[in-house]
Amino acid sequence: MYNKLKTLLKLNDSPEWIALSFSIGIFVGFTPLYGLHTLSAILLFTLFRFNKLAILIGSTFNLPWIAPFIYFAGYYLGEQIWLASPFFAHHQLFEKADFIRFFSSWGQFKTIFYPTHFLKIFLPTLLGTTLLGIAAGGMSYFLLKASVIRYRRLKEIRRYHIEHQYKSGLTKPLTDSDQTVIQSDFHDIAIPFDNSE
Repeated sequence: MYNKLKTLLKLNDSPEWIALSFSIGIFVGFTPLYGLHTLSAILLFTLFRFNKLAILIGSTFNLPWIAPFIYFAGYYLGEQIWLASPFFAHHQLFEKADFIRFFSSWGQFKTIFYPTHFLKIFLPTLLGTTLLGIAAGGMSYFLLKASVIRYRRLKEIRRYHIEHQYKSGLTKPLTDSDQTVIQSDFHDIAIPFDNSE
């Protein structure tokens, strides 16, 4: 995950477009179409020219060990909204007794995937995960945009400092362990120098 975030910071695109592409990917990853997230992301960046890497990375953040929690939360949220809304028929949802019956045996569990049963789970889950996806995508947009802007700003400060050192008569190249503390607009930041870039 760290490498994915590092890749996002180094993408050659505007911070706004990188952040928007990533947030759309996050939203896609929240949809209950598990297994189709990558295909959905490919379709979206093909149609709307989003940043390909950013949207693909975003769509893969719903990892297999996280997905059950997201979908359970999505179903619960969707169910509560469904029950509170006068626009949805309450009989379209399962009762608690139905869930107990589904998990009583393998034969009963397979009936969940019957079209009429499946929709009673899928529709409230789709409603809930859509709202969760919008919230997560919105937060990821602002966080990533700020991170990309800050990363590029620090990179410019580092480049300026290196050039200033050489102009001041520094003849020995800086090594990976060389560090300097630069006064930014916010606070002192220790920046490691890496000559590989």
